[in-house]
Amino acid sequence: MTWAIERLEVICSGAGDLPPIVEQLRLGRLDAWGEGWVRKTWTPHPSLDTADGSLFGGYIAALADQVLAFAAMTVIPADR
Repeated sequence: MTWAIERLEVICSGAGDLPPIVEQLRLGRLDAWGEGWVRKTWTPHPSLDTADGSLFGGYIAALADQVLAFAAMTVIPADR
């Protein structure tokens, strides 16, 4: 098992603490993962809305960054 797979298991299980930045941004945990994919359920907190009620685009970018990083972690070779 790679370090990345171990980390994904902790994130999905809820057993460990999330990094402070993940808590601050309210990015949350994963629901499931498999080789090459991850799945999460996420509901934006009202505090993330802009003045017109839309979600700040930079937040969507942060969410995409998190999900893409986790998906990449599912395929990291054991020697990396």
